[in-house]
Amino acid sequence: MGYDPEYFLCHSSNNNNGRAGLDESLICGVCHAVYDSPMVLDPCGHSFCRECVASLLDSGHENCPICRTRMIEGVGVGVPPNRALKELIGNLEIKCMNASVSSNDSNSSDNDNTSNSNSNSNSNNNSNDSNNSTYSCSWTGKLSEFQGHSNSDCPLRRVSCPIIGCNWEGPHCAMGKHNADDILIHTDLIIASKMNKIKEQLMRASNANANANANAN
Repeated sequence: MGYDPEYFLCHSSNNNNGRAGLDESLICGVCHAVYDSPMVLDPCGHSFCRECVASLLDSGHENCPICRTRMIEGVGVGVPPNRALKELIGNLEIKCMNASVSSNDSNSSDNDNTSNSNSNSNSNNNSNDSNNSTYSCSWTGKLSEFQGHSNSDCPLRRVSCPIIGCNWEGPHCAMGKHNADDILIHTDLIIASKMNKIKEQLMRASNANANANANAN
């Protein structure tokens, strides 16, 4: 499926159809969005998103949705993408396609049982206080650059808490608030993790001593 036209910066100049200022030649005739990985049907030459072509074939359609020309068997596999159209769309300016999120979009499951009741109470109160927080991204750039931005620079990219035993997930820009809100829980989890490592080391040392004594006898 294609890209939502509303993300493209040329949306301010609407055309006659109310489309977001985009030439109709950039719009897929199946999903009615901006082409994503456009492919050319053979033999008619009409282009559609790769996923849209696959969907047509999977649903048993044999004709082009626009001109009704019969598609050649295997079109979804053997026909190369419309590289010129893909490059053209890739150079269009867009805004960040990671939607603005609120702190409610963060996912925090129950943490390790080592957290005490005071920590849980503190976390719940802070979570309620954070419900009004909203995060957004002001990035703009070429569509072809968006994936790199989304993977490394976007403040809304999804991340997980690095503390072992904490199941929080949310936007990168909310990590600082999460750390502040759950500092007591994190402290308990870190202590529990270190205690487990110490127990494992003591167990290995005890087993090694037992084996050494057995061999000596």
